[in-house]
Amino acid sequence: MGRLLDKMKVKCRVCLHEHIPRRLQARYLDGERKRISLWQCKECGHIWQDGVFTRQEK
Repeated sequence: MGRLLDKMKVKCRVCLHEHIPRRLQARYLDGERKRISLWQCKECGHIWQDGVFTRQEK
């Protein structure tokens, strides 16, 4: 289990705190109904969207 948690850890781009950030998933309701994932640092509250975790819908 420790290895999985280590893989989920990322470093905040603002405060450089390494942790598992909070994740928010939402959908746009206008047009294509595209899904979006946002990440929030637990230390400083910085919010970002990471391209690695975005899903390419067909």
